Amino acid sequence: YEVANSLRFDDGSSDYLSRTPSSAGNRKTWTWSAWVKRSGLGFGQRIFHASTDANNRTEIYFTTADKLEFFSRVSSSTKGHITTNQVFRDTSAWYHFIFALDASNTSLKIYVNGSEITDLTTTTSIQNADQMVNSTNEHAIGRYTPATNNYFDGYMEEVVLIECKELDATSFGKFDGDTGIWRT
Repeated sequence: YEVANSLRFDDGSSDYLSRTPSSAGNRKTWTWSAWVKRSGLGFGQRIFHASTDANNRTEIYFTTADKLEFFSRVSSSTKGHITTNQVFRDTSAWYHFIFALDASNTSLKIYVNGSEITDLTTTTSIQNADQMVNSTNEHAIGRYTPATNNYFDGYMEEVVLIECKELDATSFGKFDGDTGIWRT
């Protein structure tokens, strides 16, 4: 299946995208969405990352166990650490991931292919605190920015970051009435 306008990330070539906002935005409420197709399994891969250093970072990534994880640390204090119990090992499939954060209500919702994931391991609950997303620090797609490792290996399409809104899956797609498949 070919997806138009997708980007190919090759971890061996250190491919990634980055942007540093010129002014800070809402750091407590935002939604990040992307279509992702993995090429490599069994190693840590950053999908999205915003940071200044290891003690000030918010990130979305695949763990070495192929689970999806959200981690946020600000001023050396963990502000949220949540991992899906579901694994993502199908390298032939496109997954649609949504992370919808409202830190002021200590809420993080994770959607995969249109359905909210509730089977999660919470190491640290979401704290009512600013995250690194929408700060004036580097935001990267496909790389862990404080170091030169943990590159993503695969494809991404329709990467979206929306400030000030905790959106659900219906803001990005719908289930096909005939097939029941999640589509944009």
